[in-house]
Formats: sequence, C-alpha cells, structure tokens
Amino acid sequence: MYSFQVRLSEREQARQAARRLVDEFKVTGEISTSPLAGGLWLLSVDAEASLPEAWLAGLQDQISPPATPGDGD
Repeated sequence: MYSFQVRLSEREQARQAARRLVDEFKVTGEISTSPLAGGLWLLSVDAEASLPEAWLAGLQDQISPPATPGDGD
C-alpha cells in the first residue's frame, strides 16, 4: 500500500484530484474526500501501487509523508 493525504481548499479540487487519480493514473485502492474545519477538504489515498512522482510534486497543498511501501501490508 502507498498512502498519503492532501488538504485542499475547495471541494471541487478534491473531487478533481480523486477523478484524475482514477481516470488518468488508473489508481486502484481506496480514495476518499471529507470536509475539515475551516472549509478545507481532505483527500485520503490508500493506493495499491506507488503514484507518479511528477503528479505528487505538482500538488500545491501540504502532503503528509507517504507510507513506506510494505508498511501495513
């Protein structure tokens, strides 16, 4: 599993990021969005494989450190 979370400022940003993960990068696993205090949104990803570094680097909001592959398997 490859897990990370992203805090986004708008609901639509979270939805678009989730759609991009599934449609463009063919990510499989669990992807969810949920509201946070202050109007922020949390995108949580538990992917079955690692994600393109270029996509992760392009995110402008904070990303929690990804889990080390093999953790929690």
